[in-house]
Amino acid sequence: MTEQTDKREVQFLPPVKRYVNAIEWHLRLPLKDKVRVMSDVTTSIVARHEAGESYEEIMKEMGTPRQVAQRFNAAMGVSEKPSRWRFLFLALLVLLIVGCISKISYEQGTLAGASIMQGIVPNLITGPSGSTNMGVIGGADGPTAIFVSSTFPTLLGAILYAPLSLGCALIACYLLARGPLRWKAALRVSVISTVLFWIHVVAELIFLVFYGATIGDLLVSLGTSLLMPAFWLSAIALTISLARKKRAKKEF
Repeated sequence: MTEQTDKREVQFLPPVKRYVNAIEWHLRLPLKDKVRVMSDVTTSIVARHEAGESYEEIMKEMGTPRQVAQRFNAAMGVSEKPSRWRFLFLALLVLLIVGCISKISYEQGTLAGASIMQGIVPNLITGPSGSTNMGVIGGADGPTAIFVSSTFPTLLGAILYAPLSLGCALIACYLLARGPLRWKAALRVSVISTVLFWIHVVAELIFLVFYGATIGDLLVSLGTSLLMPAFWLSAIALTISLARKKRAKKEF
């Protein structure tokens, strides 16, 4: 917008100023394109007024601020309203957070209970003798030891990687449902989701190889991982984000 246009814009009457501000508020465009559009709108109003038209006639012919903004939004290929799917992704994200908190609480409670029983039960059976307790724990507490040693890696993988990846994928889908202009944020979050997912998959495969899994077991594990919602949601979000990035570069 030129300096001359800025001076003319200051001289707008309050109704015209509100009209122009309302048009800007309804625009769903990037900042640089919004500035360009508002510069054109302001210049057009000033030129028509200098040609003899009154502000009332100009605003009546142009239509309501929402109608003017909708025409520019449609010309730029921008949807006016966000998709209702965003509520679904938001609800799923809340459920995921609640589920993770519940799982952590349950696992920690179970591990605490196993630790308490490990110390109390031998004392009830054999008395407080330290050597006898050690023998009972070593001989009779094998399942508990297996449970405790296997729960922590499972808990680490389940809580640290998979839900985080799924949560990032849901956030990316939510951003995409909010509007086409949020593709940059959605692209970043979907990349994070994809990286977390493959970290989880690679760590699981390494764990299986370390414990002597066969190639068939590895393929089954990989196939199962590819069926997880975290994978295909992040893949969909990443694909849509890249498509919108390409479209944005072509249009703007």
